[in-house]
Amino acid sequence: MARRILIAGGGGWLGIVLLVLPVWATERISQGDWVRVISDSPAKIEREVVGTIPGGTVAEAKYVQGEWVFLEVGDVRGWVHRSRVERISHPEPEPVCPPPPVSQEPAGKPNSGTTLELLSRYMDRLGYKHATVTEPLEQEGVIIAGFRFVDKDLQVTVQIDPIVEKGCLLFNVPRIFHAPVGTTSPDRLLELLKAIGYFNYSIILGKFCYDPRDGEVSFGVNIAIDDSVVTFAQFKHCLDVVLSELEDKVPKLRAILAGEASASDFMKPLLQIQPARFFTTSLSDWERSALAEEVRLIHLQDAVPRE
Repeated sequence: MARRILIAGGGGWLGIVLLVLPVWATERISQGDWVRVISDSPAKIEREVVGTIPGGTVAEAKYVQGEWVFLEVGDVRGWVHRSRVERISHPEPEPVCPPPPVSQEPAGKPNSGTTLELLSRYMDRLGYKHATVTEPLEQEGVIIAGFRFVDKDLQVTVQIDPIVEKGCLLFNVPRIFHAPVGTTSPDRLLELLKAIGYFNYSIILGKFCYDPRDGEVSFGVNIAIDDSVVTFAQFKHCLDVVLSELEDKVPKLRAILAGEASASDFMKPLLQIQPARFFTTSLSDWERSALAEEVRLIHLQDAVPRE
């Protein structure tokens, strides 16, 4: 910038133009000072422009060297020419960002739809006799029903328990039989646990449980209900799974416990499955090539540019 100074002289006014050094030349900037970027300014590293710092940005002078000031603004780190910044006495407060909007979704609340009355009507619809029992520590009680498989010589008790406080519906069959650790042959117990492990591996819905404290073997199907109401189709599906799995698997487990069978007798379908093809050495040329390409793409995705 320049200033025009008029000086009075004896012969009249003499206009003399004096060029004055820019004002910022007297404003020394040191490391640690706060500066404001006057206008959009390129930031450089050596001769390369690494980004642009918007005008009005306030930042700390990390380093000062000659006519250059080093600034760090977000992801941009580079030298800005001294003519594009001005020193300020103190950093301006950053604008306060409004807090993120609070989700209007109501907080989870105990399910009030899957009631004992509803499930009892489902049992009536299926034609199964049952009884309802209240539970002092739960909002809903439990349904108890007995089932007998005549040709399997099997009788079980099914408990249907809507634990709405936890958002779960339990179909539990306790005390199918017992195999206590202290009184059961270790070999038979090992075969029993192997079979239970395989059955649980092969079952999509439901699981057998073994309690090592007293040797109880039970079966259960648990589903989440949360704020939803269990439909009749869902209820029937779960109960059908319970009854069909008991009818198929319990006689096999009893035969193992009695020493009449071993776990491998019921694991043949599993043992006959070939290992996964990616873990074999018998890949064809095109399979090996395709697998190599998949691995190469994964490595390319993991390769991040470095500074």
